[in-house]
Amino acid sequence: MKKPPRTMFQIAAWAATGKTQTETAARFGISIKGVSAAIQRVRYYQQGQELLDCNQLSIRGLAQTGVIRESTARALEIEGITDLLQLAAQGKRYVRTIKGIGPISLRRIMAIMTQQSVHLAD
Repeated sequence: MKKPPRTMFQIAAWAATGKTQTETAARFGISIKGVSAAIQRVRYYQQGQELLDCNQLSIRGLAQTGVIRESTARALEIEGITDLLQLAAQGKRYVRTIKGIGPISLRRIMAIMTQQSVHLAD
């Protein structure tokens, strides 16, 4: 999931001031469901940011901030991998065998690892 649009952050900030969802919906010209969805999406993103503050290589944090696809994160988590260091230790051959990770996702993961000076074992 990509970073929420600026408007969603504004909606969440407005609601956080103590305004009701009805007041927030009226202020932004959206439905109450839209307000709730914006608040949830911003919280999800912020939780991902907090995870990355603790561990820059967190699979869950990377997914929640839109750096990697949610489906990629699920595929890695099914394999018991929670961060990119664990993935790097498994090696290139192993990574290519994980179901649910295609070439685009693999390239994205490799780019992140390179950026963080983490390299796959041979």
